[in-house]
This record gives sequence, structure tokens and C-alpha cells, in this order.
Amino acid sequence: MIWLTASQAAASGLLFSTLFKAGLEVDTNPQRLVGVTSDSDLVERFFLQADLDHQQPGQMQHGSIRLGGKRFYRTGDEDTLIADLSGTIWYRLFEGVAISSRLTVRDRTERGHIRDYARLGANLGLTFSFAGFHVRAGPAAGYFLYKPNPDLCSRSVGGFAETGYHPSASWSVGVSYSFTDRLYRQRQVFSSATGLRYDQDNARQDADHVVGASVAYNGPFMVNLDLYWQRNLSNSYGKRFSRFIGRLTGAFPLPWEFIANLQGSLQQTGFDEGVLVDPTFTVEDENRNSLVVAISRPITSWLRAEIRYSWYTQEFGGDESTYQRHLIYGGLIADSGEWSGQGDAAWSGE
Repeated sequence: MIWLTASQAAASGLLFSTLFKAGLEVDTNPQRLVGVTSDSDLVERFFLQADLDHQQPGQMQHGSIRLGGKRFYRTGDEDTLIADLSGTIWYRLFEGVAISSRLTVRDRTERGHIRDYARLGANLGLTFSFAGFHVRAGPAAGYFLYKPNPDLCSRSVGGFAETGYHPSASWSVGVSYSFTDRLYRQRQVFSSATGLRYDQDNARQDADHVVGASVAYNGPFMVNLDLYWQRNLSNSYGKRFSRFIGRLTGAFPLPWEFIANLQGSLQQTGFDEGVLVDPTFTVEDENRNSLVVAISRPITSWLRAEIRYSWYTQEFGGDESTYQRHLIYGGLIADSGEWSGQGDAAWSGE
């Protein structure tokens, strides 16, 4: 959970920053095959991020662009381009009360078009800040476009509420709840004596509930623990499930200017009918157990070297127990830092 307070928006002017990563990676399961052995492949990877902040007393506008790409040497159908765009507007109504809105767009495109999708999301939030506490709540809406199968596209409406507390400068805790009602183009699915059938008069509709809790420490090192419980209800067979997710992230300084970043994720999913019949549940590795270890070191004031190891395996309770994927990456990170300016002068370069 990230909280924006009035003090963070007190400074005026423009801040611009860029980050670029490029390197080579070995992928032991580029096609994400289940239950069979996959041939490894070498991958060229890049990532570009640009952020622009405009801050004035009592208000802030933030825009971000993120582009990521992968090019495989042998399994060309897995070549991927991912684009993320986001914009946030924050405005203080009066002391301790602020309103904000956020718009996000993501597009994923593969050469083989097996896992292509686009996602659009928007929310509006009202934030109350007092005595170290923050409370934010509001409505949200979205649209999910699953390109390989238009029937799995959905539109959604819902809402969220979250609160956080900072007992000290180093510690923070928070809890959250979100509700999402999704209406699919797909017809309602039900089980019959002859198998799965579609009800042509009714569309599939899901109601998703997520409860979360987090605790974070930011001192000589950084650690963040997030816990989530998700309950997805549906009028369609095979779509009802409960999921528990635990995620631990950390950053630690090491001798000789090295920095270690760790991220681990464990989850367990139980389907009411005991089956998984929706490919969008595992459209990305974010829905599997994972461990990521990265070590970086500065070369110059703006350039760092990084090596990273990632491991993905099937979540607990799933039906893909033999899934394995290992990634070994090495590359460089170029970080511009922040460029600041006042008004139009920052755009003109003066």
C-alpha cells in the first residue's frame, strides 16, 4: 500500500525521471508448458520507465509510462511487448482531506498471440489523514480484453476501502477491502449429465471479494509483508474459488556497495468444483508461487549492473503440480535520477 499525504505534495514544480534496463536471460520454460519438459531459450530483454510529477501546494499530477519487451532466439512466438500507462490526480480539499483519481491502461501483445490481453482501470478515492492514520475509499471500474477469446472479455464495477497507520517513521501497517462485480461476454456455464453447457439467456457474472493486510519496515533495510484472502463467487460452473496469497519483499545493503532485492510469493487456491476451466487465471506467472533474488551494484552515478534469478512453480491446491520455470538474467540499469524545474522553463530546457 502506498499513501500520499499533504506533506508529500507540498513542494512545487516539475520532477521528471527515467529508468532503462537491458540484458540477456535464460528461460528454461519459454512456452510455459505444464507436465512436460521444455527446451531452454536465450532471451533479450528491455524495460523503459518514465515518470513525470507536477507538484504545487495542495495538489499533484503524476504520469507514468512503462514499456517492457522480450525477444526469444528460438521460440519466436513468445516474443512479447508490454505497455503500461497510468495517470494520477491528487487534490487537497482542506486540511486532512483529499480527493484523488487514477487511470491505468495495460496492453500485452505476443508474436504468437496466445496470452494477449488489454486492461483498463479507473478509480476515485477520498482520503482522510489524522494522527498518523490514513483512510481512503471510493468506487472503481474496469474493462478486461482477452484477445485470444473475446467471450472471456469482461467489464467491472466495484469499490475499495483501505486504511493505514504509521506508528513511527520506519513502520507502517494497513488493511484493505475491495469488491468487484464482473460481467462477461461468455454465457453462463453449468454442469449437466452430458457435460458442460451454456445458458444462452444469461451471461457469466462473478463477484470478487479481496481482504488484505500489510506491514512494512523502512530503515537500514526495507521489508514488506502483504497477506490477501480472495473469494470469487460466480453463477458459472468452475469459476468459484477461494485463494490465499502471501507476499514478502525486501531490499538489503550488502558489503562493497552491493544491494540485494528479494521477493517471494506463496498462494493456495481451492476451486469449489475442484476444476480450473478459465485460462485467464494463469495468463501471467503472477498467479503462481515464485521466488526472485536480484543483486545489483553501481558502476557509475547513473549506471548499475544487475543479476537476477527467478523461480516459478504451481500454486498450492492447483492442478498443475509439475509446472517449473527458471529464469537467470544479467544486465545493466541506467537511472537518470530526477530532473526538476519550474513551470514552462522545465519543458523548454532553460
